[in-house]
Amino acid sequence: MHLILKFFRKNQRNFLAILCVVSMVTFVINLAPGGLGGWTKTLGAQAAGTIEGVKFTQDQMTAAMQEWALLRQLGYQDPQHPTDHRPLVAALLDEISGSIAEQEINKNPRTFFLMLQEARQRGIVVSNEELQSVLVNNIAPETIPTDQQDNVEPAVSDLLVARAWLQRQLQVIKVTQPYRYMKLATEGQAIVLNVESFPASQYLDKVPDPTPDAIQTQYDAFKDTEPGDYSAADDTSGNPSANLGFGYRMPERRKVQFIGLESDDVRRAAIATKSALDWNIQAVDEFRTNRDDYDSREVPVPATQPSAELDQTMPSTEPTTQMSVKKLDDFDQDFLLHKELVLEDLYRRAGSELSDKICRKITDAMNQGYGDWHDAENSNPTTLPAAAAEFASMDFVTSLSKSIQDQFGILPITGDIDQFKTNAELAALDNIGKTYVIGQNGQEYPFALYAPTLSIWQPSQQVQDFTGNVFIFRVSGIDPSHVQPLSDVKDQVAADCKRAAAYQLALAAAKSFLVDAKSVGLAAAAKADGLVSPTKTDEFLPYQILNSQQGATIAPLILKPVSVRELAQGAEKLIMTPATTEPSTAPSATTRRPTDLIQLYPDADAMVAELSMAMQMWGNYGVPDENTVMLRQLFAQREQLIQALCDYDTLSQRVNFVLFETKPATAPAP
Repeated sequence: MHLILKFFRKNQRNFLAILCVVSMVTFVINLAPGGLGGWTKTLGAQAAGTIEGVKFTQDQMTAAMQEWALLRQLGYQDPQHPTDHRPLVAALLDEISGSIAEQEINKNPRTFFLMLQEARQRGIVVSNEELQSVLVNNIAPETIPTDQQDNVEPAVSDLLVARAWLQRQLQVIKVTQPYRYMKLATEGQAIVLNVESFPASQYLDKVPDPTPDAIQTQYDAFKDTEPGDYSAADDTSGNPSANLGFGYRMPERRKVQFIGLESDDVRRAAIATKSALDWNIQAVDEFRTNRDDYDSREVPVPATQPSAELDQTMPSTEPTTQMSVKKLDDFDQDFLLHKELVLEDLYRRAGSELSDKICRKITDAMNQGYGDWHDAENSNPTTLPAAAAEFASMDFVTSLSKSIQDQFGILPITGDIDQFKTNAELAALDNIGKTYVIGQNGQEYPFALYAPTLSIWQPSQQVQDFTGNVFIFRVSGIDPSHVQPLSDVKDQVAADCKRAAAYQLALAAAKSFLVDAKSVGLAAAAKADGLVSPTKTDEFLPYQILNSQQGATIAPLILKPVSVRELAQGAEKLIMTPATTEPSTAPSATTRRPTDLIQLYPDADAMVAELSMAMQMWGNYGVPDENTVMLRQLFAQREQLIQALCDYDTLSQRVNFVLFETKPATAPAP
């Protein structure tokens, strides 16, 4: 022992130096993210780039991308309705940025990493109280992958940081006064137009048949264009007829097969699973459990009786019942009052469960068949096994429909669209043409836009229409877009040549007429030129037409949908055009109404329009009030700002993002 103490005393200075070094290393390690593991991982990682001159590692960037992949899998639940889930990203991020931020990150997951870096540069933090509230109350546990339990908290924390960053940036939006006046003028007025049409059809007899050279020139100009494109601009295309929608490239087309369930059939089958007595017993239990909810909903009750002074001999046209909220103290009587409402809820729930069960069976069968077919196709595409060959035919759908009928007593709807259809033709199909699919962001995508995302024979997700019918379909054939040979479309090309020349004559006549109309007025100019009297439109709201997803009309004009929108756009410009005042020897000058040329390309119609009447319509016809118009401007400004904030290239420039390696980091698929 004496020798040991003597050794320590002799080397005391060296031992103290070693102890200091160990203490310093331990202190620094504790400061590193993730403790020792995080520090050693950082030390061992190679720098991948810099942000504002500060190096970061590939591991740091990949970690953020992996967080985003995990966040896309998590579900958000409302504590009041724990069984109703929606994507966590949609619940926390989309409510701030719409779907813009989510879409930008999905396009390039590095964007999430850069967002977090900029947020931290700006000192944005999230309180632990807010984080724990979301983790405890809002994360749907069943959506957490079993191997990702420990990663949920840091991922959600970073999502909340990105959300707070967006919220702070969006506080700068203001409404400008000039824009305010413009929006009030255009969105707040219903208008009436006087129009004089110059359609190409009226000038066709003045156009000679095209020469072979003219046909070839027309074909060469539009052979690589799909028909129906009315957006080409005259001044950039070099062809004054480019806007008329000519095109001789056949668009990509598809065949489809589908199997589906009519909601009425499912409802009847669901009701038939129990006797009336059993439904009534279940209804009593349902009402007892949720009585307060049912008592707060409207039910049919006897309508107010007419006054005794009225002539009781006259037949009454008043309804005998009316909808109203009513609660009775006696349980039995209260149940009878709400019985039909309760039963309807039970029937709807049972129908939904049955529909989901059948759709799962259909989906499982189609996915299994698709997997077997895909494997066989990859191994030996020239000789397919019988089962795989049957899957790639309508016989598979027919057989599947029969098995569903045998098991559930419901005959599904089936269809085989065996002729190639464009997207527009797919949208016009009965049954499935009006369906839509719900995307991960909660948005609805029409069937015709969803179908092109599927490979041949790949089963779709469940799609539905607005009446509750559901379908599962597959693409059974694809005809790629291709240029049609001149020999196949020669007659159409010749007709288009004449139509283009006729439209130029109509346009020239309209421009000449416009000069007179601006000088003497539309009606006087038409009379002087021997034209038919101008047509007066019904009252319409340009902003409603331009903001509606449904086809609109402007009576009594008969126009194609795109032409209706073009006329509405031209009408908005007329609203903002000041009236002109012509000098006159009379005591008062003559005021001319705003008049302009509006080209309706889909109808090949050069139309001269005069603003007949414009009326402020605040509070009428569904027109928004002034505050709503301003809110719409705020939303437009928000979208522009969010796009700038979340755009990868713009964000990279803002944080001086420099990537040393050209090989991109990848995140696992959600």
